[in-house]
Amino acid sequence: MSQDMISVDEARQRAIELAGNARFRMPVEEVDLFAAVGRVAAADLTSDIDVAPFDNTAMDGFAVVASSLKDASEEAPVDLEIVDWVGAGVVSEVVLKPGEAIRIMTGGIMPQGADAVVKIEDTTFTGDGGVGERVRIFAPVTKTNVRKAGEEAKAGDVVVRKGEVIRAATVGLLASTGNTVVPVHARPKAGVISIGTELVAPSVKPEPGKIRDANAYVLGAYALELGCEVNLYPIVRDDEAAIRALFEQAIDECDFVVSSGGASNGDFDYAIETVRGLGEVVFDCVSLRPGKAQAFGCVGDTLVEVLSGNPAAAAVGFQLFGRPALRAMQGYAELDRPVSDAILAQPTRKKEARAFYQRGHLEIGENGELLVCQEEKQSSALLSEMNRSTVLIELPQGTGTFEVGTPVKCLHLDIDEGVVI
Repeated sequence: MSQDMISVDEARQRAIELAGNARFRMPVEEVDLFAAVGRVAAADLTSDIDVAPFDNTAMDGFAVVASSLKDASEEAPVDLEIVDWVGAGVVSEVVLKPGEAIRIMTGGIMPQGADAVVKIEDTTFTGDGGVGERVRIFAPVTKTNVRKAGEEAKAGDVVVRKGEVIRAATVGLLASTGNTVVPVHARPKAGVISIGTELVAPSVKPEPGKIRDANAYVLGAYALELGCEVNLYPIVRDDEAAIRALFEQAIDECDFVVSSGGASNGDFDYAIETVRGLGEVVFDCVSLRPGKAQAFGCVGDTLVEVLSGNPAAAAVGFQLFGRPALRAMQGYAELDRPVSDAILAQPTRKKEARAFYQRGHLEIGENGELLVCQEEKQSSALLSEMNRSTVLIELPQGTGTFEVGTPVKCLHLDIDEGVVI
């Protein structure tokens, strides 16, 4: 039996609350550093050493005893004897004394007795500046140019916290702290089902009355963007028994199942009632255009989203409800894409009370204001406008006219969750 129509916010809350249940959280697995990129750390990760493990120079120059240069000036420079030459990875055996200098390269370990490095550009020297030559310095030390041991992390420090997303810089940090494998949440297996007797594969030229299946590829690509392992199931005709059998198979094989088609109340729309009969549906009607008829629920330990067969409606529904649910399953803390405040560049009229999520893009106006432009066609059947869009323009519930200059909220499709704009 159909439920009452609820708001987009309420539907999102129900989907996210369900997906956040512990039984849907993906199990923890250990992967190597490159395989961890973009995934969520499932535990705190610590450093096994001080990083850096020793004091080292931040630049090429001469290691010195700073006190020996306190009276240095352009008029009265100080000459020091060069007693060693140290590259990165080499430990000097010399204990530096006042009146001496050691030639040192960036990253080189600071010699015993040295407490500062004068960069090479601020010196002159005899010969090649090697051992036995002399270096002239024209000013006191005002900056040590030394990177201290443990400046990045101390042994035992937490360098990546549970719940953090592993990015490229994170990989480098983990490598430098001895973490060669990372505990992360496993990637979900996402099953994609297309329902409709009218559908044919993209490789088939449609006969009269038939159309190519685009939805499976849109939804599958969205799931791939979230790191899922995607299983595209064969198109299923509008037959109740066949639909139930395919749902049962996909639910048995996958962690998340998304279908398109058969979501309304027509004579051959069986998808929502099939899921309800197999498990639980937390909503089945949303005050939303496009995509009023859609559902979210679960069967056993598998989440299920049932979307409209109209391609733009299916795409919008997945972005609003399926995407945050799949992120919750993988342990992401940030579930909401950024929202910008913009003003309408064109007028629009709402004759329906449902919230509209119009497809559009942002531009900068003549006075620097952020404008949002609606795509020309807003049909739920068209993917071309969805393809061009970078935002969904939220026109809240209620009827009326939205004039040029009306402030609106714009949900970004081109910026990841957690980014501050």
